[in-house]
Amino acid sequence: MRSIRSKITLTFVLISAIALIVAGWITDYQIEEYQFDRIVTELNGQVSTVVSILQRYRTEASQTNDAAVLLRDIAARTAIRITLIDDAGNVLFESSLADSALEQLENHAGRPELLDARRTGMGVAQRFSTSVQSPMAYLARPVSGLASSAPFARTRYVRAAMSLAEIQEMQSRIRLIVTASILLTLMLVSAVAVVVSRQISRPIEEMDQLIKGVEQGELARSVPIRTRDEIGRLSATLNQLVARLNQDSIQLQRLETVRSQFLANVSHELRTPLFTLKGFLETLIDGVPDAALQKRFLEKAEAQANRLDQLLTDLIEISRMESGEMKPSVRFFSVNEFIKDVQEEFEETLKRKNQTLDVQLAERDISALGDKELLRSVMRNLLDNATKYSPEGAHVRMGALEKNGTIRLFVQDTGPGIAEEHQARIFERFYRVDANRSRELGGTGLGLAIVKHIVEAHESAIAVESDGKTGTTFWFELKSRA
Repeated sequence: MRSIRSKITLTFVLISAIALIVAGWITDYQIEEYQFDRIVTELNGQVSTVVSILQRYRTEASQTNDAAVLLRDIAARTAIRITLIDDAGNVLFESSLADSALEQLENHAGRPELLDARRTGMGVAQRFSTSVQSPMAYLARPVSGLASSAPFARTRYVRAAMSLAEIQEMQSRIRLIVTASILLTLMLVSAVAVVVSRQISRPIEEMDQLIKGVEQGELARSVPIRTRDEIGRLSATLNQLVARLNQDSIQLQRLETVRSQFLANVSHELRTPLFTLKGFLETLIDGVPDAALQKRFLEKAEAQANRLDQLLTDLIEISRMESGEMKPSVRFFSVNEFIKDVQEEFEETLKRKNQTLDVQLAERDISALGDKELLRSVMRNLLDNATKYSPEGAHVRMGALEKNGTIRLFVQDTGPGIAEEHQARIFERFYRVDANRSRELGGTGLGLAIVKHIVEAHESAIAVESDGKTGTTFWFELKSRA
């Protein structure tokens, strides 16, 4: 790694290898995911067909065999195993086995797809099947509405299964092709890198040899000029300098000056092509061949950048509060006008979720003591949470109540509520009752911490009330003046 040639070559190869491996991994993952989703869709369609067949039968007589024959015919034509299972996990029908062999089958109650189907309405699983000696994909759904006298009336779950052997074999072939393509591309990149690095380093090495010769008094030498770029111009300049030294060896003092200038010029001229090369490499690194994939990555990156921006903004605000840099500028302001301003600010947000904001104004024109803008941030955070966690079409309440010489500001939602064990900690930074849902809704986990700091800076306290099941109310009190 001491030569420019080796550095350029290795850089080309490493960048290309990383880009190709990442692209190959993403391609493999996408294809595998697509194939499995296609199988799940096909299995789900077959389950729907089987359920429809079972539901149309109303009597047992002479139809049990008909139903079994029809199901076996469907299984044979689609290469999909069909299994009927009762509520206890016993197999009532298996398309790949004779009826006499059903008693030898294990109870299926503990199979993952049945457990998920019982809990969520549909279960999907994949595993190696010892009965058919093949990796299989399974999909199970509960069935209802069967006549008590119909064929297989005890059926509670319909399961369809498909072999993954062909899919995995195809995936292996794709991986082999992708691997071969990566290796072939790396070989090509290596060859190109060697050529490019040679073109860049060769004149530099020749100039280096020329300079060493000049140091030993060999003034009749020169370097060939192969290009007209910066390196070619540098070679020409070097040749001119050496020729001048050869013509006028008497002017030693001037030679020292020229040498000093020459070194400065070399440094300058080398910097330009190296920076240009660096720009080319950065362009290669940033390049993505699939425009759709590039767009999706950019959108995800933008979403995360926006979240980080909001997170940093919140952290800075909290830091300023905790350091004492942000202090409330308190003065009396009209409570009802303040409530109306906040209401107008949230009109568009509420419309998007088809929600209604019920506002309760103070019974008389009363003023509260506080920093209006900081308190607006409090109400904005509380209302933002209320709208996020309340369902679409819900009613959200906000208002003011005069009480014992104080004014109480409150926000009430109709969301899932907050359990008592969480209520004491929800104002901590980054504490979330439901972390996954909070992130999906775009929260940074700092909103209520900011609320707490602002309210405490007004010599008050933020309170929360919830039965842990439905709805939550946040409130705080300020000094008032009639």
